[in-house]
Amino acid sequence: RKELKNKSEFKTLLANEIKKITKSRLYFINSIMSGISSVTMVIVLYISLSKGLDNPNVLAFIKAWGHAACIAIIFAIGIQVPSGSSISMEGSNFWMIKVYPINIKKLMKAKIIASIIFTLPSVLISTTILVVLLKLDPYAIVMNYLISTAYCILVSLIGLMVNMAFPKLKWKTENEVLKNSASVTISMLIDFGITILIAGALIGLTFINRYLATAVGLSLTVLACAIIYALIIKRCEKVIENYEL
Repeated sequence: RKELKNKSEFKTLLANEIKKITKSRLYFINSIMSGISSVTMVIVLYISLSKGLDNPNVLAFIKAWGHAACIAIIFAIGIQVPSGSSISMEGSNFWMIKVYPINIKKLMKAKIIASIIFTLPSVLISTTILVVLLKLDPYAIVMNYLISTAYCILVSLIGLMVNMAFPKLKWKTENEVLKNSASVTISMLIDFGITILIAGALIGLTFINRYLATAVGLSLTVLACAIIYALIIKRCEKVIENYEL
C-alpha cells in the first residue's frame, strides 16, 4: 500500500510538471526549441554532405567519422531545456512546496523526467534522420543513439542543478524567467562547455581508434549524469528549505 501511494504521488507530481509546461505558450515553445534546433542541425549537416554522397572520398569520410555525427545534435540540445527554469517557474506558488507535505526528492525527479519527455523525442527523431540519410554502419548507429540520449538526460540534469542554485522566484512575466534569468544563461554556458569536451573526445580520440573515442565520449556523459543526479538528490531538500520567499 505504501509503494502504491509513493507511485501515485510521483505520477501526480510528474503530471503537474507536464501541465505547467503545456499550459504556458512561452514555456512550451522554449521547451521544444532545442529539439527543433537539433533537427535543423541534422538537416544542415546532410545538405552540406549530400552533393558528395556518391563521391568515394565523402563516403570514406562518413564511414570514418559517422560515430561522431551526433555532435551536430548535442550542440543543439543544450540551447534550452525545461528543467533550466522549472523551479523558477513556480514563482509566487513556491510557498506551497514548503508548506505542504511534498516529497522534495520526488518533485526533483518529476522535474527531470518532465524535461526529458519534452526533449528526448526530438533527439531520437534527429538521430534517426541522421543515421538514415547518412547510411551509417551498425556500430555508428548504436553509438549515435546512446550518446545523444545520454546527453539529452545530462542537459536536463544540468538545467535543474543550476536552477536550484540560481532560482528566480520573484517575477512579473514569464519572459523574465525563460529569457533573462541567470539560471538559463549559466546552464547554457555549462552545456556548451561540456559539449565541447565530449566533441573533443569524439574527434580527438578517433585519430587513435573510433571505439576508444565513443567509449570515452559515452563514459564521460554517463558519469556526469550520475554525479549531477546524486548531487541534486542529496542537496535538494536543504537547498529548497533555505529559499526565501
